[in-house]
Amino acid sequence: MKKAMTLADKSEAKVQGHGKTNFPAILNGQRSYVHSNETLYVPSLSYNLLSVAKLTNLGFTVQFNGQLADIVNPVQDMKLKADRVGDLYFLRTEEKKDNTASTVSTSMDTPSSGDFQKRHAR
Repeated sequence: MKKAMTLADKSEAKVQGHGKTNFPAILNGQRSYVHSNETLYVPSLSYNLLSVAKLTNLGFTVQFNGQLADIVNPVQDMKLKADRVGDLYFLRTEEKKDNTASTVSTSMDTPSSGDFQKRHAR
């Protein structure tokens, strides 16, 4: 298991767990849950993050278009959208009704949980 992850500013954040998670997202226009097998738990981060490098390694296409990003799986039957807010792109987790983006919120198990799973979408 990774002990730390390097952030965009070259600082490191401590990884305290890893596992699997499901996170809410708008999938092909419908609210659904996306499964992630490689999830890191990094409690010092303010947001849950998705790794563009990991997505592209899995065959996903990530296209940034100004204020919007499209994430499409290899067989192109799954499409996610992310809205730009400042320097971050926030994955849509509910239908967009105005000009704001929704953030991903996932529940975390406690460190003493037997079946583990600390989660932080990467």
